[in-house]
Amino acid sequence: MIRARAYLKDLYRSLRMSMDKVTSKKKDKIQPKKATLIIASHYFPWQKKVLEVLSGCTITAENQIFDDWKKVFKDDATLDKEVMKKSLAFGSYIMVNIERSNYEELIIILG
Repeated sequence: MIRARAYLKDLYRSLRMSMDKVTSKKKDKIQPKKATLIIASHYFPWQKKVLEVLSGCTITAENQIFDDWKKVFKDDATLDKEVMKKSLAFGSYIMVNIERSNYEELIIILG
């Protein structure tokens, strides 16, 4: 429950910052009326691969990944560029969450 609350708090902050960024550029100051949150019941195969690669990496005491996990995706010739780009972005997102919390976060995600 605590993780869900923290996630929603971060999401709200992110949405607010994005909205401020968009509305600051426009003269009309159009205000969005609603946002839609989509929750998936499973990960895509490329997301599962990212999580598996990250779980196999060495995590330091400061919750930093020691291994070069990005190299796995950059060297994979079977991935098209769009999937590789999504994989790297998703991996970076997960890394930020691991650095903020702890290694158990990744174990819970994989669980």
